[in-house]
Amino acid sequence: MGCREKIDDIVGNFKKITHVNTNKEAAQLLGISDRDFSNRKRTGTLFRIIVEWAANKGLNINEIVYKEDSEQEEDIAEPSESKAGRIQKDVDLPISKEWLSREITAAENQIIITISGNSMEPSLREGDIVVIDKGRTEIQDGGLFAVRMDGTLLIKRLSPRPGEKMKVISDNREYDSYEIDRSSIEIAGQVALIIKKLIK
Repeated sequence: MGCREKIDDIVGNFKKITHVNTNKEAAQLLGISDRDFSNRKRTGTLFRIIVEWAANKGLNINEIVYKEDSEQEEDIAEPSESKAGRIQKDVDLPISKEWLSREITAAENQIIITISGNSMEPSLREGDIVVIDKGRTEIQDGGLFAVRMDGTLLIKRLSPRPGEKMKVISDNREYDSYEIDRSSIEIAGQVALIIKKLIK
C-alpha cells in the first residue's frame, strides 16, 4: 500500500472513531483550517497532527493507524459510502413496507438509512432510521436532505444562499455550518420519514 492510500485509510479511521463525516469537520476537531488539513494530507504531515491529537485525548492510536478494512459496514446498497449511516436494502421496520410505499413514497424512490454518528443530534440520533425520497430533490430552506459530497452520502440540513452557494448545517452545535458551491454537491433526496429509536 502506498503512502497516499495509507493516509487516506488513517483519515477514514479517524473520522469513524470520532464520528465526523467530512474533512472540514475533522479539521475542526484537530484545530486546523480545512485548507491546512488538505495541504497536510497531500504532503504527508497530517499523520503527525492526528497522532498528537489522539495521544492528547487518550485515544488508542493503533485503532486509527491499523483499523482493518474488514470492520467497515458490509450492507451498503448504493455505490457511494454513507457516513450518515448504513444504507440498507432489507430493514426490519416497525411499519409495513406497503404502508410506506402508499403513504410516503414509492418503493423505487426509497433509500433507507440507519443513522450513525452525532452530527445531526438532537434531530437524528444513533440508531434512528430515516427514509429518503429520491423523487424530492428541490431544495427547501432548512429541509433535511441526503447529499453526496466527494463520493460520501450525508444527511444534512440545507439552506440556499446567494451566488450559487449552499449552507450545509449540522444540528449538533459542536459542528460548524459551512457554505459550499451548489455544483459540488448532489441532492440524493429529501428525508421523508424519521423513525426514532426510543430505547437506548
